[in-house]
Amino acid sequence: MDHGLAWSGARTVRRGLLSAGVGMSGAVAAACVPGTGRPGGPETGETAIKTKEPVTLTWWAGSGLDAGFIAIKDAFMQRFPNVTIQYEKEADHLKPEGLAAAVLAGSGPDVTRFADVGLGNWASKGGVLALDDFLKRSQFFKKEDFIPRLLDSGKWAGRFYAIPFVTDTRPLFWNAEVFKQEGLDPAKGPADWDQLKELTLRLTRRQGPSFDRVGFVPLFGNSWLYLFGWLNGGESVQFSPDGKKVRCTINDAAWVQALEYITDLYRVVGGKDTMDAWLKEASGPQAQHALLTGKVGLMIATDNFGGTFGAYAPDLEYGFSLPPAPKGKQPLTWSGIWNMVVMKDSKRPPEAVEFITFVTSVEGMRAWAEGGLNDFRSRSSGVGYWYPPVSTNRRGGEAILDVAKGQMPERGQALRRFSQDALQSSRHRPVMPAGLEVWDALAGATNDALAGKNTPKSALDGYAQQTNAKFQELGMSF
Repeated sequence: MDHGLAWSGARTVRRGLLSAGVGMSGAVAAACVPGTGRPGGPETGETAIKTKEPVTLTWWAGSGLDAGFIAIKDAFMQRFPNVTIQYEKEADHLKPEGLAAAVLAGSGPDVTRFADVGLGNWASKGGVLALDDFLKRSQFFKKEDFIPRLLDSGKWAGRFYAIPFVTDTRPLFWNAEVFKQEGLDPAKGPADWDQLKELTLRLTRRQGPSFDRVGFVPLFGNSWLYLFGWLNGGESVQFSPDGKKVRCTINDAAWVQALEYITDLYRVVGGKDTMDAWLKEASGPQAQHALLTGKVGLMIATDNFGGTFGAYAPDLEYGFSLPPAPKGKQPLTWSGIWNMVVMKDSKRPPEAVEFITFVTSVEGMRAWAEGGLNDFRSRSSGVGYWYPPVSTNRRGGEAILDVAKGQMPERGQALRRFSQDALQSSRHRPVMPAGLEVWDALAGATNDALAGKNTPKSALDGYAQQTNAKFQELGMSF
């Protein structure tokens, strides 16, 4: 699940709307993970849905795992018989351009999924509903159930515009059998960046002009400069006191050092072009993935790689930990978060907000897991195991595991427990307008430095300058 790339099409839509002078009144979503629900739940608490007249809400949330979402819909409708949830699961209209066009045409949904990277842009343009007043009256929203830092991924300028749903983490994985072959402790990963570089060199085995194995490839898996910068204490932007304006800070020393470290790791294994060419041959899909076959010793990837282990290498011994930081700094991980939002032009905002609080509640999460697991069993005939995503709602995440663990071996359960706990040490991309500009600036600087076009400092200086000029153009610079 790559949230940055999944949003690459959003820029064209956004710029088209801005150039046409149209305020964005919709949300952008892309395919990711599912959810479900079941009847029951709190016995006390006054619901925000007071009307008994028929109410219809349209929900756009389709993905490759729709069974969970459908279960949520059914559970909510059983609880509130007067509310009909029209669930849309077709993929095309969830593309950024399709959703934006529908909103501008007046045919958008009441509720939709939304990735974290674009929330600030749409919230600042008045496209999604501010939720704070509604959340005070919600029967299902329990702020204390959420991990505070990740709950804030639904905020822009101090107000809630979204509620986080499911997410992921990015552990450092290693092939424990490779470790044992090299006389290393298979249960112990690198403690810091120095040890990670040492392991990269120790586990790399050359074979003539090529390689039999490479210890660690910095950007192989689901790994980005964003994570390395955070590990080194960097912040990609600085906010004004009111939280509405920003300054790009990706050329601060922490980011320069992080990009220098990535560049150095590539240098010691032959360079980015050499590694990319080798990986095309060394790593195939599914069972031929380079970490599973021992062609790569360590890799940063999303925790749902646990499902790959379960499906294609169920007997492989592997280890995992938080990605290490430089000496003296704390390890951490990164979560790409999917939120639920209510469109500003929804005609039934109280009911729509109560619905998304149900979706993201413990009750909704449990039902999501039941629907998803039942779908997995029907498709797989019980072969393999289902690895469900973690949740920003801590109790909801526990409920998901409680449902799924009967279809998971202990090794899979251990990874899932670790990943849920790792959310306490996780970061998310800053919520702001032009979030894609910062993402693209970091990617562009990384590519230029690895290609030798610029030093890491020169590359980051140039992209920071460009991004701040864009902020100035948009009137959001300070």
